[in-house]
Amino acid sequence: MMIRKIKSIKAFTLAEALVAMLILLMVASIVTAGIPVAKNAYEDVIVRANAEIVMSTAVSALRNELSVARDVSVSSDGKTVSYYSGTYGSASKIILGGADGIMYQRYSALPIEEGNGAVEPFTSDPVLLVSESASDNLRVSCSRATYDEDKRIIKFSGLSIEKNGKSVVSQDDLAIATF
Repeated sequence: MMIRKIKSIKAFTLAEALVAMLILLMVASIVTAGIPVAKNAYEDVIVRANAEIVMSTAVSALRNELSVARDVSVSSDGKTVSYYSGTYGSASKIILGGADGIMYQRYSALPIEEGNGAVEPFTSDPVLLVSESASDNLRVSCSRATYDEDKRIIKFSGLSIEKNGKSVVSQDDLAIATF
């Protein structure tokens, strides 16, 4: 009677247990290998979303500042835009070729021409167009600016948001009508 009970108990054989463990190990290895890929894809999406926000912030800052600008001039290399700010009531400049990104700087008053005497000192050091804390280690850059005096339009070419020297988001041309 005892032998019949033992033979009637259903259980896994050793081979079935090994196959089940092998399948479990294969699934675990696939999941483990996929986690870094999913993490990198997630981080890329987050960086792109942040870059789009920084681009929007930079474009808004440039539009807000330059739409009320007058006496606009652009350096021959297209890297410095000088103007009189209608917003702040002072002479200002935007520096496009900075190592940290686009920066701006304000004078305390209209600058005196270099040929006529000393240049009025700046009231502050250049500051980033988009603050470092808001940019999340993203750099706002622009290759060049041009100004059409007849139409009073300033055009920024090659506006981009970079992370570690690689462009994440870019806008070929941005045109802003000045005052």
